[in-house]
Amino acid sequence: MKNKKNVIDINKILLSILFLLSVIFGNRTLAMAEENKKLESGIYEVKNDVYHESEVGMSMARSYLDSIMKLEVREKEIYCIIGFSGTEYMENFRVEVDDKEVKSEKLEEDLEAHTVKLKFLLDDISSKIDTKIYVGPMGRDVEFTVIPKMDTLKLIEKIEIPKEEKKEEEKREDTKEVIEDSREDNNKGNKKVITFVGIGLAVVIILGVIIKGVLSKK
Repeated sequence: MKNKKNVIDINKILLSILFLLSVIFGNRTLAMAEENKKLESGIYEVKNDVYHESEVGMSMARSYLDSIMKLEVREKEIYCIIGFSGTEYMENFRVEVDDKEVKSEKLEEDLEAHTVKLKFLLDDISSKIDTKIYVGPMGRDVEFTVIPKMDTLKLIEKIEIPKEEKKEEEKREDTKEVIEDSREDNNKGNKKVITFVGIGLAVVIILGVIIKGVLSKK
């Protein structure tokens, strides 16, 4: 009975290890797929959520930020456009992308309607976006996170990128280099995933053999 109990416990341990490995490698694969995802050139609308550590902050952030934002994709560059309302007491708008402050352009400002639109460059579509705004009556900055809901992404206007005949040759060469680099990066990424999975499975098998060997001697 004791041996049976030990075998059951070992099986539970092995199943737990396999489950953890599948979660880890599954998440890594999804992250890589998201990173490699490309959008065609155009202007997109996307809904957003906000995050602040307090409920009051969440409510304020939601009232300030327009619920729909835009992404402007031009080949390799992705620009984000966010709008604010009730800005009569706001100043010094700042944006952080992936925890680094970036330059933002004040695209529109309506002093009568008290609205402002900011445009800034993203590293990629999964970049973390934070805003900082100085609010006069509060005498301090208000900070919150902007979370694009990528499942609501909608193309509203395609952008045709003009190609100059004089630069066609250079662009072809650049494209070849990009494709080759991309293939190399993908191959490296696939090799890493395969290596990690192989190591994980090898560890599980070795553990199983060792544990069963120990039990068989008892």
